[in-house]
Amino acid sequence: MGKPNEIHSAVGNVIFSYGIMGTLLFANFLFQISRRAHRYFLVLLFIVFLNGITHQNIRFTPLWIFLGVAYGVRQLKPIREERDFILPEAASSAPPHHHTWQPAR
Repeated sequence: MGKPNEIHSAVGNVIFSYGIMGTLLFANFLFQISRRAHRYFLVLLFIVFLNGITHQNIRFTPLWIFLGVAYGVRQLKPIREERDFILPEAASSAPPHHHTWQPAR
């Protein structure tokens, strides 16, 4: 028997190796990343997947690090937005705080 062949396309490899369900799960993961991602991440993601059309970049560790960082940044964005929304309200509703320093007893 000959050497096993491999599809040299990340997109094709996901479809043929993991089937419809795996492709849908992977597409959902990418959608979750891109939903709130910054424009720079979207541009980089687009470039990475343009490369993935003709190259097998799924096994490339930096790709997964990039996707993990993009997902992590996406998870932090709502926390940042919530904090920015809550802090100004809390500051405006608090009474003016004129505190003078006193030594501890």
